[in-house]
Amino acid sequence: MKRLGLFSLVVCCLLLSGCMNSVTARIVEDMYMAALNGDVDTAVSYFSEDYLADKQLDELMSELTADVINMEGIAFMNIIELNERKLNSELIEQLDNSYGEGWHFIIAKVAQDHIMTWVVQKGSAQYYIVGGEEVHVDKYNEEILK
Repeated sequence: MKRLGLFSLVVCCLLLSGCMNSVTARIVEDMYMAALNGDVDTAVSYFSEDYLADKQLDELMSELTADVINMEGIAFMNIIELNERKLNSELIEQLDNSYGEGWHFIIAKVAQDHIMTWVVQKGSAQYYIVGGEEVHVDKYNEEILK
């Protein structure tokens, strides 16, 4: 009986761990949620200063909110982190050159045929979104994935 209980506990933990997203993917989810809720200060706090330097804040918030609405919710955006095993080696080299070591590559579906790619890095106090680009699914499949 104890074995059955232990086995059930292990299976439940494994199933639940599969539903949990990485910390860096959660940063992107939280940023989208803040934008959707109109909390500009919180949404902006997830981005690095360098990323925001050449962005119009109103336009960025509108785009983020539109992405969530277009996909009918954050849950349908399928926000996940892709590790290096899934990425094209040329992209890995580009990311290493641009961001050094320690970057995380996050994707979010923002339309039926477009993917938003985000680069997240750990700063001194928290993780920050340091890069982002919207790409067509064809480019995603050909140039991003291995």
